Amino acid sequence: MTLRRRVNVTATILFFGLALWVVSPLQAGEVSQAGLNTNADPVIGKDISGSESFETAEAYQVTAEGDLTGSYGEVSATAFGVYADSSGRIVLESSGDIDVSATGGTAVGIASNATARAYATGMFMSEGDVINRGGVTVTSAGGSASSDTAGAYVEAYAAGLYAWGGDMESSEPITATATGGRASGAIVFAHAETVGFYAASGDAVSNSGDITAAAGGGSNTDAAVTVISFANAFAIYADNGGDVANDGNVFARATGGSAVNVSSTGYANADASAIHAYGSGAVANSGSITATANGGVAAADQTAYAVAVARGIYAYAGGDVTNNGDIFVTTSGGTADAVYHAYADAGAYGIHAEESGIIENSGAITVAATGGSAATSLTFAYATAETHGIYSDGGAGVVNFGDIIATAIGGNVEADTAEGIADATASGIYANGDVQNSGNVKIAATGGRVVSGGGDSDAAASARGISVNGGASVLNTGNLFATAAAGSTDASAHGIYINGGGGVANSGDITVSATGADGSSASGITFEVGGILTNTGVITAEADEAHQVSVLSATLTLEDSFNMNLCMGPDTRAIHVGETAVMDINDARLTLHYEDAAIVLDAAYNIFDAEETATVSGSFSFDSTFGALNPNVRIRYNDMDTNGADDDTVSISYQPVASPFLMSVDFLRRNFAMSTAYLNDRLAEKFMETQLRINSGELSWHTVTGAWADKAAGAPKGEVNGLYTSPFLAGVEVDASPLIGYEAETAGVSAGYERWFGTTLYCLDVGFFQTDLDYTGTGFDRNSEMQEMVVTGLHAMGIYIDNWTWRAGFTGFWAWHDYEGLTGIDLATREQAEYQSNGLNVSWMIGRRFDMGDSVGILLPEIGGEYLYVRREGFTTEAESANWNVSESSTGDDQITGVASLRWMSRMRLWGIPMAPSVSAGLRLLLTDEKIEEEQTGGSTTTLVQVEQDKVAGTVSASLLINVTEHQDVAFSYDGGFSNEATQQGLAFRWCIKF
Repeated sequence: MTLRRRVNVTATILFFGLALWVVSPLQAGEVSQAGLNTNADPVIGKDISGSESFETAEAYQVTAEGDLTGSYGEVSATAFGVYADSSGRIVLESSGDIDVSATGGTAVGIASNATARAYATGMFMSEGDVINRGGVTVTSAGGSASSDTAGAYVEAYAAGLYAWGGDMESSEPITATATGGRASGAIVFAHAETVGFYAASGDAVSNSGDITAAAGGGSNTDAAVTVISFANAFAIYADNGGDVANDGNVFARATGGSAVNVSSTGYANADASAIHAYGSGAVANSGSITATANGGVAAADQTAYAVAVARGIYAYAGGDVTNNGDIFVTTSGGTADAVYHAYADAGAYGIHAEESGIIENSGAITVAATGGSAATSLTFAYATAETHGIYSDGGAGVVNFGDIIATAIGGNVEADTAEGIADATASGIYANGDVQNSGNVKIAATGGRVVSGGGDSDAAASARGISVNGGASVLNTGNLFATAAAGSTDASAHGIYINGGGGVANSGDITVSATGADGSSASGITFEVGGILTNTGVITAEADEAHQVSVLSATLTLEDSFNMNLCMGPDTRAIHVGETAVMDINDARLTLHYEDAAIVLDAAYNIFDAEETATVSGSFSFDSTFGALNPNVRIRYNDMDTNGADDDTVSISYQPVASPFLMSVDFLRRNFAMSTAYLNDRLAEKFMETQLRINSGELSWHTVTGAWADKAAGAPKGEVNGLYTSPFLAGVEVDASPLIGYEAETAGVSAGYERWFGTTLYCLDVGFFQTDLDYTGTGFDRNSEMQEMVVTGLHAMGIYIDNWTWRAGFTGFWAWHDYEGLTGIDLATREQAEYQSNGLNVSWMIGRRFDMGDSVGILLPEIGGEYLYVRREGFTTEAESANWNVSESSTGDDQITGVASLRWMSRMRLWGIPMAPSVSAGLRLLLTDEKIEEEQTGGSTTTLVQVEQDKVAGTVSASLLINVTEHQDVAFSYDGGFSNEATQQGLAFRWCIKF
């Protein structure tokens, strides 16, 4: 329902009647008069009646007090600051401060009515323009009236500026306050009304000053047939005038009085409007607006009213409304207690336009209404709350850019055996015309509390972000939030509710939720009678019956695209189709919204919730991947192999096509093989350098057990055993072909002990390596891993027969892995894992030594192989969303590789320093299966994942060994490996102490 309250017509007529009295002019300045009765003239600061124009800078302080003796049946106290009653047009310009107050007296009617009035007006103009440049303060306080058998009337009116038939302009603060008095009689009327700026049948209204209008209803507790204790407050009131323009901050507050101990009907209502334009032209506001209304207290045997209504801007039968200022409106119902009917309702409107033009808003609007307390024992009691950020009843439409917050809270009702209603209704924008919205709209409706001993009770809640009627359309780009919570019965929430077959184009996010004791429903967009829909926004709904879109009847046609939100879960169907409705998919493009934490893998997400007699026709178009960024995720549209689309579903599964964890094993093999090859190469270079020194005579053999180039075989004599340490840097790059690759940087250090036994050189070594592994490839390029590896082994090289050599090694490792990456559909969820691995390498080589002479050096071709075994334990990743955890099976991989190489080494002196350069080139051929496999389980799906290694790779190395002193040498070396998709390179420095 729409709550409305008009200015009291009778009081307004009486006011103008007093204003048109013929009065005698008084001097400007301070004027005060008390004891005024029925025939008393108004008290006036300055009377300019008959003037053509008047300009003053005088300050006026005027006080009028009614008679307090109780000797009169009618007592009136009327005060004006500046007064003009003229048949000609007057231009009034005032820059002085005006302070006017009127206090009602005491009226007593024996067998007739009793009336006590108090009127206070800052400036009054019967016809002409008013220009105000000074501050205006007006106060009116109602008196008392009593009548034994007739009516008793107490009225208090306060107006800052009041004019007929001319332009009004003000730039300074205006404060108007009216307080109702006390009346007792058969019929009681105790009314208080304030108007900061009143234009009656005038032209343009312009204000840039601050305006405050406050009214408080009277206090009436005596028995009477009817008691009316209204309070009306209007900051700016334009009645049948021209355009209204406001730049000032305006405030209107009304508080209902009391109507207690009433035998028939009691009214304690409050009505407040910051800007009230009735039948005027356009309304334009850029100032801050605040309107507050609080119901009073009413207790009657028949009917009690304690209703409160407040509006920021109210335009009736006028032009367009344009608002750029912030609007705050709050209301609360009063207390109503009646035997039959009790009303304690509250209504709040930010902008309310009836039969007016287009509403355009860019200001922030906040409205809140709270129902009061209502009690009845026989019929019904209402304590409802209703709020609207923007309410347009004229059909011209609404354009909104501002943020809107609307809150409605039902009141408290005690209905005994009667009907009790404490509903709450809230909307951001309500219109009978087209709506364009780009603001954020937040709506909350909370049903009140009803205590009923046997009658019907209802504390329902309804929240709508945007509600339109009559076939109008909605274009929404803003975010809409609607929440409804029923105190009892049911609750409903709608982001957009359209009645009449209009169209909706939505790109904003819509969030709706509802809870109710007797059920709840929530729909992001609801079509009561079909229409046209395009939705690219994200819609989320939560309730007993929750849908992203609902069509209740007629035909809803999808146009362009529909964005389905999977975060609502598989059990909540996106589109509800009523039993008499038709859903025409119309080849619209289906897109999906998802958040990793809310996704249930391998579940069927139903698109439609179609009633048994509903119709779903047509089909969707869509991208086969639905835009998923993670290459390991599969999104499928399932048409269920049926003719209709009403049972179609969407599902998401984790089916990896590539695994960083397998690539980690791939690197582990390469890194381990590379570190082992490095140790073997350094051993071979040390062995050959010793032979070169024997050839040159620097060393000799201990024993005679064989022949090497005419030298006796045996352990060499000299400082050739040693301890060494070697820092190491390496890089590996594997192409992302076809899906995943990596770039790795390794730093480490190794140390060892070298010793000759006979003609064999042994080396016992240990090393530590740390690797930063960065993955590459679309979907994997933000994943990384740190590996730490400990390597230890025993290597040996010796003389076989004559110039034949042999070389062998046994190496083991243990590694720790710390992985961090991204998972989820759009790689928005972080995951991490910690796991371990280990392995061993066995290598063997046979070589033939060729001595090319002292100037050339030694050639050593070798051929052999190696066995490599790598094992990685099984583990489960830990993701921010547990449903994206992935279980990795353990993997054990072994391979045999054939190896061939040709090594050259020579010895020379440079700057007198002995040096031994060496280079080698080789070929590695993988003889076993190049695949590594593991099983990955994500959701309920287990998939076998593989990675392949190149079968053939080339190797190169170069080193320079320098005999720094007799007891120490250093070496610089480079090692490289190259294949079709991988590149490995390493640099090392070696320092050895010999003994």
